[in-house]
Amino acid sequence: MRDIEKKIIPAFMNNISLTLGNTQSTGKELLLHGNVIAKKVKADEYYKDNKDIAIQRDVKEVILITNAGWNINVTSSRLNALMQYVGSSSRIFKMNGWHTLGRTRSRKNDDFNNRWIPIVNRRHT
Repeated sequence: MRDIEKKIIPAFMNNISLTLGNTQSTGKELLLHGNVIAKKVKADEYYKDNKDIAIQRDVKEVILITNAGWNINVTSSRLNALMQYVGSSSRIFKMNGWHTLGRTRSRKNDDFNNRWIPIVNRRHT
C-alpha cells in the first residue's frame, strides 16, 4: 500500500475530508484526478434500487467502486488499497489492458470498466 493510500483510505472510511496529491476524500466520495472512484451510500437506499441483490441485515453502508473509465495502475492501486482496508477478498487485476475484479487473475473475472460495483465492508461498520 502506498503512503498516500495509508492516509487517504482511513480518512475516506471515517468520513474525513482530506486531499493528498492527486487523491481526495470528501468523506463520502474518493476521487482520483477529480474523478469519483469510490463512494458510500446508505444500504437501505442502495438495496431499494437494487432489489435483485440480497440484503445483509448488519450492513448500514454500501461502498461502490469504479475505475471511472481510467484503466491505469494508480486507479487499481487506490481501489485495491480500499478493498484491502475493508477486508474484501477481491482484487483488481489488469488483463488485456482492462481492469477486472475477482479473487484471482482469471478470464472469469468481472469486467467493471466504468461501472459501479458494490463491495462489502467486513472490518469497519
